[in-house]
Amino acid sequence: MVGMFAVPITPEGAAKLESHMDEHGTLPEPWSSCVLLNVALPPSKKALNTSGHQKLQEAVDRLLDECGITDKGSLLAEIPDSWERHGDLVVLTQGSFSASTLVWRSLGDRLWQAVCRALGCKRVALYKQVTCDKFRTPSVRLLYGLDGWVEHVDNGVTYVFDVTRCMFSAGNVTEKLRLASLDCSDETVVDLYAGVGYFTLPLLVHARAKSVHACEWNPDAVEGLRRGLRANAVEDRCIIHFGDCRQVAPRGIAERVNLGLLPSSEGGWSTACAALRGDTGGWMHVHGNVSSKPGASPRTEANKWEEPLTAAVLERGHVGVTELPCCPRAQEDSSESAARKMEGNSYWLDWAWCVAGRMRVLLAECNGGTGWTVMVRHLEHVKSYAPHVDHLVVDLECRPGTDPECRPATDPECRPATDPECRPATDPE
Repeated sequence: MVGMFAVPITPEGAAKLESHMDEHGTLPEPWSSCVLLNVALPPSKKALNTSGHQKLQEAVDRLLDECGITDKGSLLAEIPDSWERHGDLVVLTQGSFSASTLVWRSLGDRLWQAVCRALGCKRVALYKQVTCDKFRTPSVRLLYGLDGWVEHVDNGVTYVFDVTRCMFSAGNVTEKLRLASLDCSDETVVDLYAGVGYFTLPLLVHARAKSVHACEWNPDAVEGLRRGLRANAVEDRCIIHFGDCRQVAPRGIAERVNLGLLPSSEGGWSTACAALRGDTGGWMHVHGNVSSKPGASPRTEANKWEEPLTAAVLERGHVGVTELPCCPRAQEDSSESAARKMEGNSYWLDWAWCVAGRMRVLLAECNGGTGWTVMVRHLEHVKSYAPHVDHLVVDLECRPGTDPECRPATDPECRPATDPECRPATDPE
């Protein structure tokens, strides 16, 4: 057999060769010198690839057999088919191993050791929900392991946090990538809601911000942020302001301000305006949840604001817009999903105009009544937050004075914040 090699053929091709062999005693040319063999091939990598859910189910099934538990149908149904992984810690979804509590408790650590072996982890936690406190503390219980501190690497940035004490949103990855692509090497940035560094760290590591002032009032998040700064070797360019950003944020120093709070960052808008440099202005990235529920009654935010946008106020500055796509990636995507997202643009733009109009008024208030020009430069769709509710970010360029090329807020083609069709981020619909 030295010097021979095997050529795979389809079952249909093999049947034709065997038929020719039976009829003529040899294989047809150019196969006359070949030999037909049935070879048992090893399974493919795809066939060997067992899903994590299947591995977990098999491991728990074996454990139940070892413990003499025969009525396993309802128990196996409680095994999760998805989870979050942070380094060597896995957070199971709400409801996992919960209905049959007495049975699972009787297994003790043997259950969690089986879970660790199946999922290739060392620690296990159970997610419940985010608590309704001012820190949005996650309700996560550590089931197996010594502590909940983890390192999560995303786009070359290491985030450090305690899963039982700090919320970490993996769904904001597109916005983190977008900010990371900026060139902030000559900029001082103020991040009003820093958390464990969702945006602070990408701005320092990839956008190369000259300095970032990170405001955060959750002491557990601040500890995670400090560890993350050390892990990425950027602690020398970040100043942490511990406390309520409305009280501790620096004033008049920023070329860029990030307001990454949901469902609305409106509570920090005045603070953001005060943080911008009064002589040059700068940029704001304003996050919010925006409703696009069909048939929702349009409402205006103006009745909640202390100073409505009267004609006298409109004369103090301008609100403008550049010719920009609302969501470039959605336009490039011809899928039905992207088309549905783009249908919500009128609602999204209404919200962008609300934010721009209000920011212009607040900027004037923070700078002795002088006029400001606020341009809507980009509107980014981050993710769907809930049915008919989308997480958006509007990029505003804010400059002192009035731009003669900018369409004023009184232009009928513009949508100032007093537009009766403006839907605020806090609209309950």
